[in-house]
Amino acid sequence: MHDIKKHLIRSLLISQSMMAEEIPEKEIGYFTYFTNFGVIVGKKVDVESLPSESSEMLYSELKQRKERKETVSLYQIADANLGIMLRNTEEIAYSPGNMDTKAIILEDVTIKSIDNEVYKVTTFVLFTDQVIGLVPWKLNQN
Repeated sequence: MHDIKKHLIRSLLISQSMMAEEIPEKEIGYFTYFTNFGVIVGKKVDVESLPSESSEMLYSELKQRKERKETVSLYQIADANLGIMLRNTEEIAYSPGNMDTKAIILEDVTIKSIDNEVYKVTTFVLFTDQVIGLVPWKLNQN
């Protein structure tokens, strides 16, 4: 059974980028997510997929990128490793590059808890099953 909520969230993220001319540039990519913990505002990060047919292939790709002085993010490596770990399982259908169907990687994040505690973090992983609602822009939390 497909989780419609996860696909709707992904669709909204994609749709926002298609309306870039109607959204102020500094707001593009930002969403406000409501969870049982509180409100999370952040800009979605796209994770470029790395080759992940095997650990050896991933290590080789990382070595080549290092030699070319290309940066690789922790999330890219995690996405590739997840694909390797789940490749031979039937529990979870997952292919690298589809991390955003399970989790949303955010940057420039502000979290306001239900107790009004405010946290500012550089990056944050929000699991899509924790989202109870969202606003497709940056909502002022004052």
